[in-house]
Amino acid sequence: YYNGENGVKKNLKKAFDLALENYEKYNNPYSMYYLDLFYKEGKIIGKNLTFSTEYFKKAFPLLLKLSEKGEKRAQYCVGSMYCFGDGVNQDYKEAFKYYKLSAKQGH
Repeated sequence: YYNGENGVKKNLKKAFDLALENYEKYNNPYSMYYLDLFYKEGKIIGKNLTFSTEYFKKAFPLLLKLSEKGEKRAQYCVGSMYCFGDGVNQDYKEAFKYYKLSAKQGH
């Protein structure tokens, strides 16, 4: 939540550090997803599309499994990955499908 969500003061450095720690300790798919965004957008650290693609490719199968179990946040992440072609081939139909599933659950 250090990216400014849910009333927590925005602190991108702390958000990056926590994402990296959770990835390294727990292989957390959400951490992989957010690390990719940091590298892709060049936030806190320099832009590095090689790392970005690597994290997205690792995160995708894990997030897809979670989304198939009905996890709304994972469905949103998978939709975004399809929408922008991050770690997968760009596919707007699939993006819409996962965004819709997530939205039906209030995400």
